[in-house]
Amino acid sequence: MNTDCPPEDKCPVIDQWELVMRPPSDYAAPEQFFPAIKGIITDSPKHADGSIIVTSRLVDIENDLARTASGSTYRLGAIHPDYEITFPNARERLLGGRDAVRD
Repeated sequence: MNTDCPPEDKCPVIDQWELVMRPPSDYAAPEQFFPAIKGIITDSPKHADGSIIVTSRLVDIENDLARTASGSTYRLGAIHPDYEITFPNARERLLGGRDAVRD
């Protein structure tokens, strides 16, 4: 994966994250929805620490680094506990299924 935040520990971090499906616009067919990450961000030059964000389309994920269609790269921190209860082993399942989110 080509990241825009070397070294890797300087990437913005998304904690309490969950995978969500996001529409490309306010009015879209269900098949147009795409995967994105929602969570609390820290260490970002664009967002205040503690802000809740939803990323643009997730295009690649590797070693806890998530890259989006806008070119941003984020480090995945702690998963949201309710998401983990609902979807056990969600982190491992997402990383194991990363080909599903690639272009």
